[in-house]
Amino acid sequence: MNFRAAAEEMALTQSAVSRQIQALESEVGVSLFLRHTRAVKLTSAGRKSVSLTIFASFASMWLIPRLDAFQRE
Repeated sequence: MNFRAAAEEMALTQSAVSRQIQALESEVGVSLFLRHTRAVKLTSAGRKSVSLTIFASFASMWLIPRLDAFQRE
């Protein structure tokens, strides 16, 4: 819950992460984070689940093998 830590993990700048999140919030039309001085917190909209519609071949060959690691992260 920290843009700086996320940026370090992805080898990006904090401002790049912040801009991408702001762009996403603009696109979906809701705030996903409450921004505090040294941390961020998810809003109720930011805690909602995400649904994907994909081809079965993509799911079986790429997505499903990576789901466990994604959930652990």
